Amino acid sequence: MYSTLNNDQTKQAIDCEHVFIALQQTELASREYASGMHWKKIANREYLYRTRDGRGNAKCIGLRTPETEHIFDAVHHRKNELS
Repeated sequence: MYSTLNNDQTKQAIDCEHVFIALQQTELASREYASGMHWKKIANREYLYRTRDGRGNAKCIGLRTPETEHIFDAVHHRKNELS
């Protein structure tokens, strides 16, 4: 048997739905930033690497330049926003 919700209950149900949708969207966005980034020094030069998996495998993004520093900063800033 179903009963009709009063106005307060309806508003709370709608609010809960909005919070749940926002949580789902945040979780999806955070998956994009699940991997890590780090600088690695090789032969007196620094390279930006993105970690690919939990075993530490990584892909080189490039030599340390203003562009790669911007990528690094942007990724860490976005990760902080999502946490």
